[in-house]
Amino acid sequence: MTIGLNIKIKNEYGNYLAKLFASIDLSIYMWKIITDDILREENGELKQGLFETDLSNGNSFKNAISRESYYLIFADFKAYFCDVEYEPIQTFEDFMESNCQIVFMCWDSSFVEIYCKDKKILEKIYHNCKGFDCESISDISAEQARGKTLIAF
Repeated sequence: MTIGLNIKIKNEYGNYLAKLFASIDLSIYMWKIITDDILREENGELKQGLFETDLSNGNSFKNAISRESYYLIFADFKAYFCDVEYEPIQTFEDFMESNCQIVFMCWDSSFVEIYCKDKKILEKIYHNCKGFDCESISDISAEQARGKTLIAF
């Protein structure tokens, strides 16, 4: 059973988060922003971070990731349905037992892992990756994910 995706994106400026999450209703989630080491340019100055707070509703999250261009370095986001409380997630087992619905992690600017309890959303993300020509994409099974730490570092 596929529970996640291992994705390699190009190591360059872009709006990869918007491309990955295209056609997904982000408004139904609250996003816990664990790590936001993302560079963006604003008024000719280099700024760090896409998000103003460590908790973002779906519309704010979508607006932030829809910027024209930014550079992912390290990122760690966890999505929960709006009507549930945030629970810290550190391992795959924590994720499976929690209310968390989506885990997004990026490290070293190119390596992305996404875990999602909704298979249809994973399929959309997979097709989105095919649409913007990511360098590689592969499935992660529940068996492969057992014992994994789900924190970007």
